[in-house]
Amino acid sequence: MYFMETSRVSGDSIVNTVVQRFLQRSEFGQKKYGVTLDRKDLNTADWIQHMQEELMDAILYLEKLKTTLAPSEGSSTQENVSMSEKE
Repeated sequence: MYFMETSRVSGDSIVNTVVQRFLQRSEFGQKKYGVTLDRKDLNTADWIQHMQEELMDAILYLEKLKTTLAPSEGSSTQENVSMSEKE
């Protein structure tokens, strides 16, 4: 797998960290699934379905984190309901 020297990508350490993580994630996916995102066997609806499932997982991870926050770290459930009603 090709890895670029991330210190040369940007003068920003955060950007460099994210680039490195993308490269690692790509390598992991190729090893696990045997394909890249260049694959041609999926149509637009398939890609949308994959993204929808990924976003659903992300919402679950966020909800889990919310439930583990100490009361002083997060807002109350009532505040969350009030915020969503404003939208």
